Amino acid sequence: MRLSDDQITHLTNLLAGELGKSQLITLKKTLAEARQVIARELRDELRGEDEIDAEVRRRLASYSRRIREGTSEWEVMYQQHYQQALRRRGLA
Repeated sequence: MRLSDDQITHLTNLLAGELGKSQLITLKKTLAEARQVIARELRDELRGEDEIDAEVRRRLASYSRRIREGTSEWEVMYQQHYQQALRRRGLA
């Protein structure tokens, strides 16, 4: 899933704001430092999803019989390979 820097910043601010208001946790760092950590983790997670997406698309493109993107067959195979990639990385 692709998010712009503005969208990541907005999400980061929302999450850090809620963490700052929460009485259930105590931040060991400043709110600004928490924002930086949240933003970095969001970007890393999104980068990982992009890598898996690219891997799955390469795999589907390597089939000898061409499967057209957007067809129900392609969608089913994409989801199967995507889930396998997540399991291989220990994310599912």
